[in-house]
Amino acid sequence: MIKMNIRQKNTLQIDQAIQKSNKDFLNEKQVSHKKVYSKEIEFIGQLIDQLKEIKQQKIHFQESNEKLQQNMLNKINNFILMLTEFSILDRLQSRITLNQQITKKQNL
Repeated sequence: MIKMNIRQKNTLQIDQAIQKSNKDFLNEKQVSHKKVYSKEIEFIGQLIDQLKEIKQQKIHFQESNEKLQQNMLNKINNFILMLTEFSILDRLQSRITLNQQITKKQNL
């Protein structure tokens, strides 16, 4: 065995202590980074959940909007149909009245 003098022993112990300190520091840094990463992952997960909720609300809104549009179209079509029927009835009534007047004149 090679005998070390005190100075070499001290240097070796200092080097070992520095290596251990560096290793401990790196371990603490890794743990700290893991905590930060886990918080970031949790935050990203929350953002994804919120985006999914917004997407669902958008789909629901679009479906509601389509139903409202269809309802309005149906009402407009019914109104047009009613106006058309009213117009036809009005013309028929006018013709009936005109025919009645002609018939009265002919009978006189």
